[in-house]
Amino acid sequence: MHGDTDVTSTDTTFNDSEAVSPWAKDYVQLASDLSLVQGRANAMFAPKDRATRAENSQIIYNLLVTK
Repeated sequence: MHGDTDVTSTDTTFNDSEAVSPWAKDYVQLASDLSLVQGRANAMFAPKDRATRAENSQIIYNLLVTK
């Protein structure tokens, strides 16, 4: 449990959630629940792709402004 967010949640909102490694599913869901990540077009997470510099910057920004 992290704050009020249950890390065992399985309600993934990404269309390609089946491509997320089993060990990472809870962390991807938590990052989504905390609005750290929003995914790419068409509700895709693209877990096997490399994140762009802009995507990494957005995640850091979202982390810093999260209350």
